Amino acid sequence: MPNTYPVPEDEEKRLEVLAQYSLMDTPPESDFDRLAQLAARIFNVEVALVSLVASDRQFFKANIGLDICETTREVSFCSHAIMQDEILFVPDASKDSRFYQNPLVTGAPYIRFYAGMPLSAPGGEKLGTLCLIDSRPRTEFTALEQRNLRDLAELVMDRMEIRRLEQIRGIGQARFENITATSPDAIICCKSDGEVTFWNGAAEKLFGYSSEEIVGQPVETIIPRSWRQDFQVELGNLQNGKAFELADRTVELSGMRKNGGVFPAEFSLSTWREGTAYGIGAIVRDVTERRLNEERLFRLASTDILTGLPNRGAWQDCLDSTLAADVPAAVLIVDLDGFKEVNDKFGHAAGDEALKTIADRLRVACDSAFMVARLGGDEFVALLPQSDDDAAYKAASDIIASISDSYEFNGRKLEIGACVGISMAPRNGTNAEELLKSADLALYKAKAEGGNRVEIFKPSMREAVVLRRAFEDELRHAIEDCQ
Repeated sequence: MPNTYPVPEDEEKRLEVLAQYSLMDTPPESDFDRLAQLAARIFNVEVALVSLVASDRQFFKANIGLDICETTREVSFCSHAIMQDEILFVPDASKDSRFYQNPLVTGAPYIRFYAGMPLSAPGGEKLGTLCLIDSRPRTEFTALEQRNLRDLAELVMDRMEIRRLEQIRGIGQARFENITATSPDAIICCKSDGEVTFWNGAAEKLFGYSSEEIVGQPVETIIPRSWRQDFQVELGNLQNGKAFELADRTVELSGMRKNGGVFPAEFSLSTWREGTAYGIGAIVRDVTERRLNEERLFRLASTDILTGLPNRGAWQDCLDSTLAADVPAAVLIVDLDGFKEVNDKFGHAAGDEALKTIADRLRVACDSAFMVARLGGDEFVALLPQSDDDAAYKAASDIIASISDSYEFNGRKLEIGACVGISMAPRNGTNAEELLKSADLALYKAKAEGGNRVEIFKPSMREAVVLRRAFEDELRHAIEDCQ
């Protein structure tokens, strides 16, 4: 029976390489989960997966937002993604001839948007994808978003490479050298006294020494002073029959190039016994670019791009940790007055400049805050170390005064004000949801009373909302009965 899904020309080789990583049907691991969570946050999607495509199914090594750990290959979007080198972008699966009848489209999770970046092994085999899924269509996937997804996929592939390299440990030196001579990673072997015995081409590129220059020399040549003494102690222990503590581990240390430059590196170390002597093998990877990418992506995941303030996700983390520490605090939700009019009258460029200025003013006005963040649109929030209503009220009044000061854009004066709703922890709530709802109710009252106002939450505000909703329900039922 023919396959109902596309199959790469190198399928047999692809499956052989996938098996080398020993990841199929393994339990969740924090490294992969962390990257999938990061993807979900950066792209604001319901589902993010690290999917490995086997012969007849796809297995989710990391799974954020989906309650299953695998699907058949027939329904897998990723089976299509591994057919190409670049990102597979599906704006709306319900309108795509390849997917509109797919049970994952017609039923839960009701896939509409999909973007999958293939996970490519060093030999080019596509092993799976890092993919994004949402039940809402998306009309575009920008060049910046594509770059971010590629960078995240590279980080996932780095984690997979560590797993593959771990499988090489524990084998004899001859086989070690045979397997790794053409490896894209730097491979180094040495005796227990530190004399280098093997140095592959990738090591030449990474460290700057040719094999002729380094073989027979002490391995300390490439070890910076910062950990050279510790390494010498480890060698001494090995020569005296003691355990080499760095063996069978992947550790991030640093390496030193021929020109003296030091760089962050990941060392995967192993030892073996040959006769009465010990050998040491090291797989070394330069992680400079990975560090930079991780820092950029984690910063992106927690920062509002326009204002530079922390975003909703970072705010939620800060609030959760503050509540967990049982620290008294005040939540101040700030909503702008007149911002829509600025956008309508002067354009979105003027509105964006105003938001940047407001963010700067909030940083100054709330200099003692645990965090000031932008929740989205024209809504900001501050978490202050306050347990006193009067102090919180004064802080909110200062915020309004700061925001209400004059703005100019291209010589035109902009008028913007603000209202602030306050809730106090733990008095008005012991979790983030309760506190935000309480502050929202206070903000609702402040806006109802007029511009540039501050309101502190009172339980009567919640009661008023319950009564109003009950009245609205009764009124709706009465209208329906009369029809």
